[in-house]
Amino acid sequence: MEALEREEKTGRALGRSAAPVEGIRLLKAAFSAFNTATARLERSYQDLEERVRSLNRALEEKNRELERNLEETEKVRGYLHNILESLDSGVIVLDRSGTVTRGNGAVRIITGYDTSEIMGRDLSELGVFNDSFRKFLRRIMANPAQRCNCETEITQKDGTPLQISFSSSPMRSSQGAISGRVIVLQDIERLKALEEQAQRTSRLNAMGEMAARIAHEIRNPLGSIELFASILRRELEGERKNMAEHLINGVKTLNTVLTNLLYFFRGPLEPAWTDIDLHEFLSDFLDEMSEVMEKNGIELKKDFSTGPIFLRGDPELLKQLFLNLQLNAIQAMPHGGAMEVSTRLIRGKVEILTPEPSDSPPADILEVRVSDTGPGIPEALQSRIFDPFFTTRDRGAGLGLAIVHNIMEAHGGTVRVAPGKHGGANFVMTFPLSGRDAEADRGAV
Repeated sequence: MEALEREEKTGRALGRSAAPVEGIRLLKAAFSAFNTATARLERSYQDLEERVRSLNRALEEKNRELERNLEETEKVRGYLHNILESLDSGVIVLDRSGTVTRGNGAVRIITGYDTSEIMGRDLSELGVFNDSFRKFLRRIMANPAQRCNCETEITQKDGTPLQISFSSSPMRSSQGAISGRVIVLQDIERLKALEEQAQRTSRLNAMGEMAARIAHEIRNPLGSIELFASILRRELEGERKNMAEHLINGVKTLNTVLTNLLYFFRGPLEPAWTDIDLHEFLSDFLDEMSEVMEKNGIELKKDFSTGPIFLRGDPELLKQLFLNLQLNAIQAMPHGGAMEVSTRLIRGKVEILTPEPSDSPPADILEVRVSDTGPGIPEALQSRIFDPFFTTRDRGAGLGLAIVHNIMEAHGGTVRVAPGKHGGANFVMTFPLSGRDAEADRGAV
């Protein structure tokens, strides 16, 4: 610009024509406008840079907030996942069409199916429910707002029947709309077994008190009868002496019955505890019984879980227990058949009822099944077969299964009758394993 001004002054001083001077003036004006525009652009650029820095700061803050939200969301998700996986009840989430979209680990324990096997499938088409319940389930699914709480029997993946409670409720979105359904499954077999056992124990106690009073009242006159009969036997001869002898023998028989009665009701059994390798124990027992079973045309089978299972119990009492079940099977199959003994270890099964609060970890449960191919036990009689003196046979005192019940109670376990895979009687015994036993079994398997 200074050079143009000097040139302009020089041109005017030299008296040059007006055209070049005008060109210089225009050029000067152009440079001036250019400088003004440059300054404006520079200010705009600086403003723009400031805005970019401001936006970057806002974006960084938003990113940090988003990361915090994601981290918090992940924590909540993990927390909810841990809660879901810690439940002993099986939880299944369905979408509006009834397709499984989520399930927790307890579903596998209850149904035998891994979550991955049921994901994306229609719940009513799974093989665990019977036909009538599948129809009932479809009716529930057709009414999204309907709730349901009932008990039913399912068939686990391995064919084992199981009594469960079934609860269904609609799942709502944050806007309150029904987006699916939540199903809760709970194994209630052990709860039912414990309830039945408690009722049975109550009946036994009542019968025991009554039996003790009756036995006491009968024994005194029996002693007098035996005494006088003994005197008559000394004084009589011939046939009359034999009659006195029969009378004394009858009194002794009655006295033996009363003694056994009092022995049965004398109180809880006191097991002689020892550690038992159950599979070895059962194999030895079945080997001992094989000859008797063969003579009765009964085939012995065993289906043990993998690896040894250690149980703390009384070997003599357990032998008595399995002997009674074996005699029951022989009497149920007079024309032969098959008897199977199977074992199954159920991991991390929480005791539903405990006499006292305990800090011990959830115990595993050992399940032993003794089943036969006989006619089975009618459902109407199943709640009574463990009662003392209850029998459907012409002969027998009806104490065998009552003794089984008492032995299981002494071991802290339960015994019940369940539907068998092949019909016949199916006795299911569950032994809660202590933490030490469970650790030993985990290490052994």
